[in-house]
Amino acid sequence: MMPRPRGLSYLRLLAVPACLCLAHALAAAGSADLSPIDKIRSVYAKTEAPGNENVGDPSNALVRTVLAPAVLALWRENAKCWDEDGEGEQMWVWGQDVKLSDLRIATIKQSDDETVVEARFKNFDDPQNWKYVFHRHAGTWLADDVLREDQSIVKAMAAGCQQ
Repeated sequence: MMPRPRGLSYLRLLAVPACLCLAHALAAAGSADLSPIDKIRSVYAKTEAPGNENVGDPSNALVRTVLAPAVLALWRENAKCWDEDGEGEQMWVWGQDVKLSDLRIATIKQSDDETVVEARFKNFDDPQNWKYVFHRHAGTWLADDVLREDQSIVKAMAAGCQQ
């Protein structure tokens, strides 16, 4: 009979890495599996925060968990409009500067395959109404369209730079 190892047993040695892997997987799944309204709340919390982490950038990690890949690609392409002194599209607030007040975020439509979240607020006392249309992509809710005052930003971006 083999002598039993002293201290930690083999089972314990295997359990520690397994628990660490499971904890990491659960944390990653939890951040990606937020509800549509929680995703929009997270973005606006970052938008309002002093020195906000640039949620106006399609490469931002939080933004990539909210917008569908096709929307992100259009937004990246549309960013060239700003470089050409054209009028580029924004996803969260219309205006060069941000000073939000009266922010209200609500789910206005919900089904198994589509959720629409509305954000109403004032930016420097200018009322704004944004809607985010979410669908499931490989089990994760992502926004396929963004409406500003009921006009599709995705369609506007697909039309190219507006001079």
